[in-house]
Amino acid sequence: MQGENIDVNYSFDELVNPLLAWKKIFNNFSMEFENMLPAIVQNYDRVNNIVSIQCAISHTTVKGEVVDRVLIKVPCFNPCGSGVGINFPLQKGDTGWVIACDRDTSLFMKELKKSQANTAIFHKYHFGFFIPDKIKGFQINEADEGALVIQTLDGTTKISIKGGQITLTSANNINLNAVNVDLNATNVNLVSDATTLTTTTTFNGNITVNGAITTTGDVVANGISLIQHKHTGNAGQPTSPPIQQ
Repeated sequence: MQGENIDVNYSFDELVNPLLAWKKIFNNFSMEFENMLPAIVQNYDRVNNIVSIQCAISHTTVKGEVVDRVLIKVPCFNPCGSGVGINFPLQKGDTGWVIACDRDTSLFMKELKKSQANTAIFHKYHFGFFIPDKIKGFQINEADEGALVIQTLDGTTKISIKGGQITLTSANNINLNAVNVDLNATNVNLVSDATTLTTTTTFNGNITVNGAITTTGDVVANGISLIQHKHTGNAGQPTSPPIQQ
């Protein structure tokens, strides 16, 4: 593409007016720069974090010819610091912005450390990166007004954070995997149609149950078994074990 946007034909006014001539030269020169354009994802190598994109604005020459831009492979922008980052599962058709870097970044990309420019090429997209951006089409619930929201586009699964409140919402499952989970709260209210605990559980404190308790095993209170305990009586003779109802 280099040089296709340079128009060497000057009008009479441009030839006799240096300001117009310089303006045309500057415009021709500027059209060679690449800065930022909307782009559409064609493929994403998530392992190596390389996204193939098609610029959404076609290239137009000074002769009025419209030419599709070639596919560009660049890194995807993933906010990250101190070993913690955010990564998006990009798919074909996702939109965003391709940003051109001022200089050749090829040496820096190899080792991610201070480097010199490998060539004199500047302002080119293939030395830049891609920023994912839906741009429009979000469905934000009124309850999330003023909140930071990470969500699916339809809003059925999300994390909402605002002053004094964090809300987790899922259209299906919420999976929590950890070696240890510490929950500290003044009050915990659990509302569920059914709750299953597969664990050995220790409670420190009092338990109040409004309703029946059913168990297939024994219940031991202060060392006394509900199933195995005996009663004295009948002239000092043990009574029979409890009878199943």
